[in-house]
Amino acid sequence: MGAIQNDNNFIFLNVSLGKIRRQVKEATEETVSRINKNQKEVHELVYDGWAGRLDSIETRKTDFGTEIQLVMNDGEQVAKIGLMYTSDHFLDFANRLLNFTPQEIARESIEVRPFSKTDTKDGKTYTNNFLLLKLQNEDGNRQRKYTKENPGDMPNWEQVDNPNGEGKVWSQKKQRKFLIEKIAELMKEVVAIRQTMAPEPKSAPPAEAHEPEHEEPEGMMEEEDEDEDTLPF
Repeated sequence: MGAIQNDNNFIFLNVSLGKIRRQVKEATEETVSRINKNQKEVHELVYDGWAGRLDSIETRKTDFGTEIQLVMNDGEQVAKIGLMYTSDHFLDFANRLLNFTPQEIARESIEVRPFSKTDTKDGKTYTNNFLLLKLQNEDGNRQRKYTKENPGDMPNWEQVDNPNGEGKVWSQKKQRKFLIEKIAELMKEVVAIRQTMAPEPKSAPPAEAHEPEHEEPEGMMEEEDEDEDTLPF
């Protein structure tokens, strides 16, 4: 995994429908075509997971809010895996990443594998999205650092005014802000460790990299808020 047989590619990936997907311009025998939520046909290479060293974490603006990009390097190519900041994919990723040591992130290859689970409650169907993480030589996935049973100092969900109507809704804004600040601190430690290591050659981006067309993300999402303009990446 880490996974396409191209020379020195810099590629964009996103997480959708329980898989990691790379949009390409034209259909081939290896691609899967589908109609996205924007009612446009897209052609994708589809992967169960991706593996590589987590070089850095970046942010970028899209039509649907801020995207967190995991910059992963497998030694031959660099990929950016996009997660929406207000998505449950990001919350799960951040919570699991905090169960790695800075030394592990600095030196080891991490495997990223999406997972979706559908539940029904009170006649309504809910899809919970996860982003499982482990070192490539590990047998099991890393668990979340903060859990319902052991929340530590992570803030609880809170009820806030519904931005789309009357009543209250549950918000995870404080949890997201807490987690992204924690992983920013963690990645600073990773950078400091890597500065003491021998430099490694990095894959160079091609002249043109095909960016995916963004569509409305799946799963639990919250409204964009002012915190997205002050993220630590």
